[in-house]
Amino acid sequence: MLGDSALAVLRIAPEPGERFPDFDMELLDGSVFHLADSEGPVLLNFWASWCGPCRLELPYLIEMAADVQAPFSIVLANVWDETESYRQFARAEFPETLPSGRLEDGQAAEFGFRGIPISVLLNAELTIQAVHVGNITPGVVDFFYNLAARGAQLPPEFVDLPATQLPMPAEALLTEVEQANRATNSQTFWRGGLIGEPGGPEVALQAGEKLPGFGLMTQRGEPFRLDLAGGPVLLNFWASWCGPCAEEFPLLVEASANSNLPFGIVYVNVWDDEYSAERFLAEYPPELLAVIDRAGQIPPLYHLEFIPVSVLIDGEGVIVLIQSGPVNTAVLEFAAALIREAQPVSAP
Repeated sequence: MLGDSALAVLRIAPEPGERFPDFDMELLDGSVFHLADSEGPVLLNFWASWCGPCRLELPYLIEMAADVQAPFSIVLANVWDETESYRQFARAEFPETLPSGRLEDGQAAEFGFRGIPISVLLNAELTIQAVHVGNITPGVVDFFYNLAARGAQLPPEFVDLPATQLPMPAEALLTEVEQANRATNSQTFWRGGLIGEPGGPEVALQAGEKLPGFGLMTQRGEPFRLDLAGGPVLLNFWASWCGPCAEEFPLLVEASANSNLPFGIVYVNVWDDEYSAERFLAEYPPELLAVIDRAGQIPPLYHLEFIPVSVLIDGEGVIVLIQSGPVNTAVLEFAAALIREAQPVSAP
């Protein structure tokens, strides 16, 4: 097993190396999918319209389904869902070329399901090669591609790909982030959920959402627009009077000077007076990109109720990560790994 051992209880009844139980499923177009008639390797994805992690992984599934060089086909199987909710969501979100159907009530229990999303990679003989519990990430996509591509050369029994071959640096940092967050009373929200102690202050923003843009003046009196910032950006919301902000600032400044960091850092001053903000910034290099919210537009726009808060967005302005509380080294490494992993899916 690769990943958090606590999730082992959610695995399905059939084990890798066993043939997945045959089933029939009516698809959206009215045709019937017969697993036994499948040709070549197939990736079965079990999901529901109400399932947040299922929605997070959907872009990866659509992109893989559109890849003509993908070493497997993809079939989506809806479980534990209302029929109409399933149909409305699938018709609105899925391409017509992506087979999607709904399993009959109770069928998921026959497969031993205890949670979703679950993805099951089958080889040409419909033998289970891998079972992934949780939403798919770029690292998991690469794992599936590698495993399926090598399947023709593998013996019938399940072969475990060594963990050293997995391009999953972000996943490997989860434990470090959790430990660092406990030490700093911080929380990290990302596509995989919460890292840290629950019950702390939460931000109204969510990973996967598009962050509203804004325009402000920098500390040098130059205009700044978020939508023109270019590339991934970490927005750090701070104030001169904020103790935790002052504690995290040197770490962020040091990170800003790192030319290998895959995202820029913009320091957004809120709930502060201009004089105090300028005095605070005078202790740091003048090339820092700091913007001053003189009119107080940012807190209501982003529903901020406390600081420090840091929000990582990708090149499209979509939220990748939110740090509630001071940033730490582990979070910066985790954020960098997430951005590096978020490359277009392609066959190895």
